[in-house]
Order: sequence, then structure tokens, then C-alpha cells
Amino acid sequence: MKKILIAFTLFVVICLLVQWLMPIGDRRPFPQAFREGMNAVKWVKFVDSNYCYTFMYPSFFVREERTDGSVAFGYHAHEMNVILESKVSDADDQRRLEYIREGEMEDLKDYRYYLHGIQRGGKLYSLALYYPAEYRHCMQRLIWKVKTWKCDTIRLRMPDKETSLIKK
Repeated sequence: MKKILIAFTLFVVICLLVQWLMPIGDRRPFPQAFREGMNAVKWVKFVDSNYCYTFMYPSFFVREERTDGSVAFGYHAHEMNVILESKVSDADDQRRLEYIREGEMEDLKDYRYYLHGIQRGGKLYSLALYYPAEYRHCMQRLIWKVKTWKCDTIRLRMPDKETSLIKK
């Protein structure tokens, strides 16, 4: 009887230890966890060296390969696909123009887009966010980033001839 009591006590202690050491998953619904995570996420600055403009994207987004010259960062998990895409194209004229468009995507009815376009210097810069319609309330931080995007052009510093030559 004494051996059974010791074995049972040891079993209970091991079970409690295993339960204490096991990680407890996030029990919040994913949309809520995503929205709260977006408020605390680290933002990374992307610099386009060809056209010298910048934009910010969440650090957990992954760069996607594109063949059309655009730049895209995406998040594809939990049955959710979010894409932040930037394009530069030639403008029809030299006017300075800025616009914002949003709506439902034509080919994917369950997805929405938010697009900010800025035209200047003969180029049209656009930053677009594509996301599932049901997650619209979770995308407010990303939408705000696209809405307030200024297409900050930067001047990349090229090394001077004097500093780039190796002196003997």
C-alpha cells in the first residue's frame, strides 16, 4: 500500500510538472490577436534603390518575388493572405497628383484593397494593401500607414571619386 501511495504521489507530481512546463497557446481569436499584434509590431523601412523612395512594412511580412518590377511584402498564415505592394510606372504628364482609392477586388470578392497613388516628376508611385474583407477591422494600422504614406524620396549618397580611390 505504501508503494502505491508513493507511486501515485510521484505520478501526480510528474503530471503537475509537465502541465507547468507545457506552453499555453494564445487563446484569443486570431483576428483579435492579429489586431493587437499590429499595434506592437516593429516596422521596417524599405528603400527602393532604383527610384529612391521608401515605405514602411511590418517586420513579420516576407518579401515576395515579382517579375513585373513591383515590390511586394506578404503575410500568408491562418488562412489569411495580406499583401503590401509598391509599383512605379511612367506618368502621362508632369502634374503633381495624389489620390486614394479603396474597394472590393473584382476577381476576388472576399478581398479588399486600399491604394495610395502619388504622381510627381513624371512617375506614378503607388502603394497598395490587399487583405481579406472579413479582417478589415484588423487592418486599420496598415491602412493608416498606406493612407499617410508620403513616398519620401531620398537621395542615395554615391561615393565621391576622391574617397572611393585607394591611395597608395
